[in-house]
Amino acid sequence: MTSRRSFSGSTATDRPPPSAASARTWSTAVDARLLARKPATLSMREAAALPLAVITAWEGLVDRAGVRAGQKVLVHGGAGGVGSVAVQIAAARGAEVFATASAARTPLVRRLGAVPIDYTSVPVERYVAEHTGGAGFDIVFDTVGGPVLDASFEAVRTYTGHVVSALGWGTHALAPLSFRAATYSGIFTCCRC
Repeated sequence: MTSRRSFSGSTATDRPPPSAASARTWSTAVDARLLARKPATLSMREAAALPLAVITAWEGLVDRAGVRAGQKVLVHGGAGGVGSVAVQIAAARGAEVFATASAARTPLVRRLGAVPIDYTSVPVERYVAEHTGGAGFDIVFDTVGGPVLDASFEAVRTYTGHVVSALGWGTHALAPLSFRAATYSGIFTCCRC
């Protein structure tokens, strides 16, 4: 049985109803357990995008890679939508988090709870050596794709490491990942599914 709950006064209901010619409806019945109020600090656009970013980050880090306390996690694109959520999820689960970003975005990455790595000036070999003693990261979450996924294969820990990519399509050399005997998961979360 679906329970009913009123969300009157929210910004979503402050808009006038669409015209009669519109294919949209002004109200619908939904399961109240699936609803949440839009935080006042977010715009409608930000609030609409947040669930997809959270689901993508959660699926990659928790469902696929099993992130847990004590692990070293590298998030590529840590200042982006999915990356910023991934940083916070990994930190909340007790991981030591590192994230790549441009120099201008490193303060944001630090505020989110990660050690920032300026990808424009620090090569993979150097940040792997500096932050893992050359052992590699337990989990590498790629939110950028392309050459960054290839770099992820070089940054992951041997034997027990796991690379997760939200943009893993294209042609990639799997040899660096295979030589490390690490694992890989590709995730695809779509807003039109």
